Amino acid sequence: MARKKTTKKEFYSSSELEQGTQEHATLLKQAFDTVIAKKYGSNRPPKPYVTSTGIIPFDALLGGGIVSSAPVMITSTPETGKSTIAFQYAKIFLDTYPNSVVVYCDIEGAGSDIENAQVTVNRIDTFNIDKSRIQYERIVLTVEELFDALYDIIQVKKQFEEKTGSEFRVLFIWDSVKATPPSKQFQTDDPNKIIGVKARLLSHLLDKYMPDIKFSRLNFLLIDQVRANLKIEGPYVATEKTVGQFKDFRAATQVQNLNHLTSQWIYLSKKEEISSKDNYIDVDGWKIDCFLDKNKLAPSKIIIKLIFDKIYGINKFWTEFEFLARPCPSEEKMILKAKRDLIYPLCMKQSGSYYYLEVIDPGTGEVLYTSDKCYMKEMLDYYNSDETFRQWFEYAVKISSYMRITKGLFKIPEEERHEHINQEEEYEESELKTDLL
Repeated sequence: MARKKTTKKEFYSSSELEQGTQEHATLLKQAFDTVIAKKYGSNRPPKPYVTSTGIIPFDALLGGGIVSSAPVMITSTPETGKSTIAFQYAKIFLDTYPNSVVVYCDIEGAGSDIENAQVTVNRIDTFNIDKSRIQYERIVLTVEELFDALYDIIQVKKQFEEKTGSEFRVLFIWDSVKATPPSKQFQTDDPNKIIGVKARLLSHLLDKYMPDIKFSRLNFLLIDQVRANLKIEGPYVATEKTVGQFKDFRAATQVQNLNHLTSQWIYLSKKEEISSKDNYIDVDGWKIDCFLDKNKLAPSKIIIKLIFDKIYGINKFWTEFEFLARPCPSEEKMILKAKRDLIYPLCMKQSGSYYYLEVIDPGTGEVLYTSDKCYMKEMLDYYNSDETFRQWFEYAVKISSYMRITKGLFKIPEEERHEHINQEEEYEESELKTDLL
């Protein structure tokens, strides 16, 4: 059968095309824009939003904060602090967006007798989370049921938005991927019949529901464990290079689609324990090396150090103090390899047993501010009681995070800076410095 003739649509007249080659290319691109917008414009999801954690070096490492519209993975060994950090972020999320709700599916904690335990920590009370806006469930779900619940929540969100004319922001926390079985696990007694089932199922469901996650701008936070990074030796075995691994560990849940679809993969490596006797006042916990194995907002494979309290999560002041006082692990590696100094000097100086803040103008090298000297254990009181010191401390953290992480480790030039820091309130360095001076 002969092909039906169609009339060609003219996007531009001959007179418009009587120009140079470069102008023709511009017009051709505009024609493509018109075709794509008309035919596929409804397929464009809304732009993701970024939620700041308020911990400036951590935000700089993330590229501005935690991003919506795709999975964000937090992976570490057991008892490192993943769940505590998830609750801490839930508090930040609800405080940042008044029209927000958190749904926390605690599959790993399901069945624990929390109510009758003699000693327990209720993280919702600990972080003073608004109970009217968090749905916390210790619940046993299969992988399929988890995604069914996720889909139902997205549909309810959509209905509320259509009726009210306002967008609601939803944070969905899955704790944990490792603890969530596929339904087939309950249907057979032969473990050989379920090998690889969970990975295939997760890959299928992630593909199936990713458009809903993107169009709803859902904050989707996943918690997972790690396992020893075993390697098969042999001359014909290719070395696997993928995300979800750090040093001798990799993500316990091996799902290829998680590697591709995850927007930020945060790895937490527990280091030495600390307490108030180590001069970290009001902190009882440990140091954590935080490593971004994948990041859609900024370059990855960079490590910074976080100060973690086992009750209250990441401590903002002491994490920022640590950043000002000592090079982060990636900087130490860079210094040893390149045999050169930091791109911007450490602002927290040490003189014997004393510490003091010295802020340098990155452009001129001029000393802008020098604080009084005090012991490390007195620094937090100094920060809380002296307004001038507090403002200069906060400025030092911001300028150091930009100079040492964004410009130094990421090597992002000034003109590209705002493309990588997508926050609702943009930090204006020049205005802040002017106010302080």
